[in-house]
Amino acid sequence: MSDSDAPKNPYLDICASFIEQRFGNTLVMARFPEWGYMYCGRIAPQDGGEVCKFDGAKLTWSACGQDSTYWSIEEDGAVYAGYPQDDASEGVLTFQAGHPREVSELIHLFVQPSARLTAEISESRIFKLGNIADLYAMIASKDGWRVLNLARLPAKMPEGVRTSLSLTLTQNWERLTKGEGCQAWEMEDRWPDFVGGLPDAEPYLRAGYLVDPDCRLRLGHNLPQGAAGKDDPFSGILFIPHDDVSSFYLGEYFGYDRNVLKHMRDAFAVENDLDTVCAMLTKIPVCMPPDFTDQIKVASQTNLLRCDVIDKAKQLVRTPAPYRDMCVRYQAARHALGRMVDACQRCSPAP
Repeated sequence: MSDSDAPKNPYLDICASFIEQRFGNTLVMARFPEWGYMYCGRIAPQDGGEVCKFDGAKLTWSACGQDSTYWSIEEDGAVYAGYPQDDASEGVLTFQAGHPREVSELIHLFVQPSARLTAEISESRIFKLGNIADLYAMIASKDGWRVLNLARLPAKMPEGVRTSLSLTLTQNWERLTKGEGCQAWEMEDRWPDFVGGLPDAEPYLRAGYLVDPDCRLRLGHNLPQGAAGKDDPFSGILFIPHDDVSSFYLGEYFGYDRNVLKHMRDAFAVENDLDTVCAMLTKIPVCMPPDFTDQIKVASQTNLLRCDVIDKAKQLVRTPAPYRDMCVRYQAARHALGRMVDACQRCSPAP
């Protein structure tokens, strides 16, 4: 079978490209796109020492007496890291990655010397989003998508583009219907020279996340290519973490941090003009460790524990029992889980 005839799997292909970009040809990889997974064998620490395991009860890492891990990555983002001497049903760490770039960062964590993983995590600091990621507006085009860098708006940007873009980014449908601007897919017809001069979005989409005002994340590469359709009147935002910033951490942060959601909604308030939207987005505070490896470590720990909690919940509802007892069992579980949710909310009061 020729390369052109081989099955394609965009998620796994991008995974492999980021792994090769970070590690070159030093890792053994095997892709099985028709089955939706890829394999990475013998991931070993750079110093030839022991690999580490994470203890969820103590929130600590410790060397485990083994010299490598092996990895299985699935097209839905499920990542399994196993230890050769452990039983496959018990010794596997389960992660749920978002962007394919996050997989290479997880592997980066496991090639660190054990002393690096067992060390204390550096103290977190506040960073402005514009200093750790690039932000782009997505512009529809007949031959695909274009990107506009929101940190460097063109000096000669047509005023009509500025108005329309602010209305589509803030989803101000009321003013759009009054004719104060045009919908996202009409911008190229109105300003063909401006839109045609913007960079093609495809390489940017492979590297970043699409995010909406409610902080819902989508993988950039999943945006359909070819002519941009007329099914969405609004423009989207693409953010791409810098190379020295963990994509895994920022994906987790935007997906789960309550404060960043408030800042996003404030930035996209319907009364904001384009300059205000851009300024507020770039100033969104992100709390994280300054060290790249520590960022991955924090994200991986949180992700591991979340996957474990979800797995425990599945076990709770799927464990066989006499069917006549199920209703009472679920009632007790519902009550206990409700108390746990309330306790968690008390631990994280609203600011």
